[in-house]
Amino acid sequence: MVMTPVGARCRNCVQMKKLPMFEVRPVHYLRGLAAGVAAAAIGAALLAFIPGLGFFGFLLMLGLGYAVGEATTAATNRKRGTSLAVVAAIAVPLGLVLGRALLLLAVSGGRLDAGSALVNAAIGLVVPLWDLLLLLVAIAMAANRVR
Repeated sequence: MVMTPVGARCRNCVQMKKLPMFEVRPVHYLRGLAAGVAAAAIGAALLAFIPGLGFFGFLLMLGLGYAVGEATTAATNRKRGTSLAVVAAIAVPLGLVLGRALLLLAVSGGRLDAGSALVNAAIGLVVPLWDLLLLLVAIAMAANRVR
């Protein structure tokens, strides 16, 4: 017997399925990752123009994580789940590195190659301990928004 909201039923009669919002297919993962990376890249480009973030950066990175989580879940027709939260968490650093690298390439005027821009963007994301903490805050917010 299995307990259901309407009482006890046998296993054959119940036919328990996941809720549709938790049924995530591979195409949803790809759409969620693309939307999350795009949102994080746009956010990284916008954050680059704000000097000396300090504690205000904490709030901005919370907002960035929220935006990435919303973009991820919106691109997947509001699907949710732990696996999609992992996708949103991965999208944050990928998008931040991509956005910063594209901005570095645009500013350098051709003096910097793509590989160097990616490395510099990745290092700039984690080298100061405060920036690493802000990155973790954004990752946690994005994952929590989708879960």
